[in-house]
Amino acid sequence: IIGSIRGNVTIRTGFFGSSVMIPTAYTFEGGAVWDDFEIRMGSRLDDITLLEELFHTHQCSGKTPEEYRGMRLNNEIEAKLCWYMYRLKIGNMNGVSKYISEGEGRRIFGTLSKYIMAGNIKSDNFREEYRNAASLLRSMSRSYADVTLYPFSEECLASLLFWGLDQLFPLRITIRAGIVLLQTGLHFWLLSTRA
Repeated sequence: IIGSIRGNVTIRTGFFGSSVMIPTAYTFEGGAVWDDFEIRMGSRLDDITLLEELFHTHQCSGKTPEEYRGMRLNNEIEAKLCWYMYRLKIGNMNGVSKYISEGEGRRIFGTLSKYIMAGNIKSDNFREEYRNAASLLRSMSRSYADVTLYPFSEECLASLLFWGLDQLFPLRITIRAGIVLLQTGLHFWLLSTRA
């Protein structure tokens, strides 16, 4: 994720409510693309929230605002799938149910993870589970239920962003006293989350 993000990412803590990723536009002769980002961590400072927001920066990096907004529900599915697969990899599924629901959500995201790891994202079964994930998220949140705010794109269904989530691992995230340490392979990133 880190290596694929263009520009800068600033992470700030101390905000109330939900965490949010805020892109800034860079305008050039052919239009505007997003290349710098600020992640405002809300009341939860944990690996799930941080990974989801970092994945959103990856998703909209280099895209126009229209491209990113045209597939917002797809982006939510894939960002949740990113941290879900991370949690599977480290063997810690504690707390995931509050984000995707216990029974059906864990089944759907578990099945999608298996398809991705098997390199089988073009199958009809994968596409059906992906649509099930969209229905699940719409049923869990009023915001996600709003199709104008969170459009779902059949054309973009898992075609753009699954550049190899299996390549993401091994990734370790450590959060202590406002400091985030990301480790992947031999690379380390030390991020201060203090404002």
